[in-house]
Amino acid sequence: MSLQATLSTSTSGLAAAQRSLSAVANNIANTNTEGFSRKEVRNATLVLDGIGRGVTSGDPERAADVYLNAELRRQESMLGRSERLKGALERVDSSVFGEPGEADRGLPAKLRTMVAALEGAANNPEQAASRGALVDAVADMTAQLKADHATVHQFRRDFDQEIKQTVDAINADVKGLQEINVEAARSGENAEMLDRRDALLTSLSQKIDVKTAWIDDGKLAVYAGNGQPLLEYTPRYLDYTPAPVVQDDTVFGAVSIYTQNQLDPATGRPKPAETGTVLISGGVRAALTPELQADATPDAEQTIVSPVKGGRLAALIEARDDVLPSLSDQLIETGVILEYTLNRAHNDAVPYPPPQRLSGTPVPGTVAAASGTARLTVVDATGAVAADLAIDVGTYNTPAALAGEISTRLGGLGSAAWDAATETFSIDLGLDGAGKPYGMALDAGDGAFTVTDAAGRGLSYGMAHYLGLNDLVVRGRAQGVDLDVRADIKADPALLAGVKVDRSGGAPVVGGIGDNGGLKALAAAVDEGIATVGRGGLGPATRSLNGYLTDVVSVNAARVAQADRQEGADRALAEDLRFRQGAVSGVNLDEELAKLQLYQKAYSVSARLISITSELFDQLLQIGR
Repeated sequence: MSLQATLSTSTSGLAAAQRSLSAVANNIANTNTEGFSRKEVRNATLVLDGIGRGVTSGDPERAADVYLNAELRRQESMLGRSERLKGALERVDSSVFGEPGEADRGLPAKLRTMVAALEGAANNPEQAASRGALVDAVADMTAQLKADHATVHQFRRDFDQEIKQTVDAINADVKGLQEINVEAARSGENAEMLDRRDALLTSLSQKIDVKTAWIDDGKLAVYAGNGQPLLEYTPRYLDYTPAPVVQDDTVFGAVSIYTQNQLDPATGRPKPAETGTVLISGGVRAALTPELQADATPDAEQTIVSPVKGGRLAALIEARDDVLPSLSDQLIETGVILEYTLNRAHNDAVPYPPPQRLSGTPVPGTVAAASGTARLTVVDATGAVAADLAIDVGTYNTPAALAGEISTRLGGLGSAAWDAATETFSIDLGLDGAGKPYGMALDAGDGAFTVTDAAGRGLSYGMAHYLGLNDLVVRGRAQGVDLDVRADIKADPALLAGVKVDRSGGAPVVGGIGDNGGLKALAAAVDEGIATVGRGGLGPATRSLNGYLTDVVSVNAARVAQADRQEGADRALAEDLRFRQGAVSGVNLDEELAKLQLYQKAYSVSARLISITSELFDQLLQIGR
């Protein structure tokens, strides 16, 4: 080998050692850099005319396992979903039901207070304070229901806004990946570029489940989990507009995908006339209630369908369209049980002294059947019975027919009226011979109206209950859980119906101020079961107010616990995959220091060879002189 060949070979070794030293230094500097993959310089023997002429080395290459990286991204997507869903469920559960150990917060605490107040009033019917405490406790219970229902919809609005933020973040990641595609096509790929691309793919996977593929010129294509393209030759744009107000009947818009030529260059948003490809459909919720299934709007227009199974977007869609609507349903069902059971007991009794006038609005729904006999007892100021009417509700089964029959039977004692325009039924009594007002007492007897509501549930009502003549809890215009104590009772708790007609001796007897029959019935109402509709994981069954609320708390606590377990399992698998990835791509300082010493020696030896060759050249020059 000539001195020139020796010099050339030594120089190539020096250059290779320099490249390797540079790669090691870069690895050590990025030991704690997120998303950094260890770089290695691959050396190969340089052969000219079949003879080794030193070493050649290329640009640093990443130490990476492509398949392991893809599996980690898939798991990051699952963890993104379970982590966000767990956080959402925990936040909702603690806000509505309180933290464990907080005995004075939430609906269960309000129910306990109401039960205690009901029992206190039943045991002390003559005490104004106990009646006032009862009214306050029922009002607090209805107020808590409304507040919790409003909280649920505030969370739905928050998550809806977060869906918009997540969609925007997905667009930013897709745009970043497209920029790398362009850069790679222009100047070729390098190891640092691949790291940036993997970091963007990981970020994107945490938001939505994706699949990747390679297309022409080595460009990366990205697809949503259902196969719809997010990035092919050009990036797609995801568009979503959150709802300004969220209620049970809010119709959410779709998450749609648009191509670049569908966007307005000035705004970056879709042109008004353009229609995108639907990724997540618009609608009211994921699973329709019986009421929505029975309405006039086609179910397909109301059902939100999402193919997104991973990432934060999947968790937010699930929370907004499934978890929270289910909890809203359960709160509404709690209100239905509260309203029905308390009003059933309250309508079967009257305040003392018995009222001269009663009025109300019939319960909404369809009367499926009516049968039996209800009783209307009229007493004078001394408590003597002036009339005891048996009303055949099977024959007179409409408000108009009942008004006519009661007016006829009362004769000169009073009259009943039905105002169809305002949907108000009323009974008014006159004055007795002493010029004092007559009073009335109602009891359901065996008379019953079976009313089918919008959910398809059939409930049995006594006559007064059906007509709403003496409700304790009244419903506002907003429906749902818009409940409150009747205004006049709220203002004067003495109007609580504490007296029941006693027919045990044959002739009716209307008790006095010490009669607690009506209040005892109110206290027992919280444990009386009614047929409930399946709501959010609670199947149809006969449940009391107390039992139903206990089940609501339990099923939501179980859902939080399941989310916690799923998040733990997903996190454990993701951490295991990260550890494996680290073993392949991570920087081990001990190994890098060992390589540093090896390359340092190689550099020193190559430099020594160059020095020796240089000396030999000098000697040859001296000989030539």
